[in-house]
Amino acid sequence: SSRPVLTDCTFTSNSANQSSYLGGGGGMFNWNESISTLINCSFIDNSSGICGGGMTNSSSTAKLIDCRFTLNSTPDPYSSIHRGGALSNRQSSVSLENCTINNNSTNGYGGGIYNSSSSSMVITTCIFFDNTVGAVGVAIGGGIYNSSTSTMTLADSVLCGNANDQIYGDWTDKDGNCISLFCQDT
Repeated sequence: SSRPVLTDCTFTSNSANQSSYLGGGGGMFNWNESISTLINCSFIDNSSGICGGGMTNSSSTAKLIDCRFTLNSTPDPYSSIHRGGALSNRQSSVSLENCTINNNSTNGYGGGIYNSSSSSMVITTCIFFDNTVGAVGVAIGGGIYNSSTSTMTLADSVLCGNANDQIYGDWTDKDGNCISLFCQDT
């Protein structure tokens, strides 16, 4: 396991071409009980073969503060198994505070974030907009996909303009959220 603390960093135009759900993370891959803290970091135009165009967390803990994910993708146009254009979580605990997730895409689940396999996620004061899920197979969770085995708490955040929908799956509303099909003055 590792414990990186990264501040003021940028991950740009990286790719991961994995063939299983255990890999991924075009910009960053956290695995095997790693505990990561990222402050004021940007993930821009990264891609992954299956999961987490910007970042994948697998059996890990990640805390992201003032971070931005934009133009990340899981781009294979012929497969619907892709998950998490910006961020994919599997058996992980992840918190986002004051982050922006925009213009990310996948052909499967979670244009912005894919949260699965007993993961827990806390999102506070974040904005998700213009994330998309593609046209191959069943594409749901334009902003966020939260699986039935995972938990997610959302507070003081905005989700708007994500296609096909803003959030798929159950989540806990801690108030102050604005969830809308259309964005106004994002």
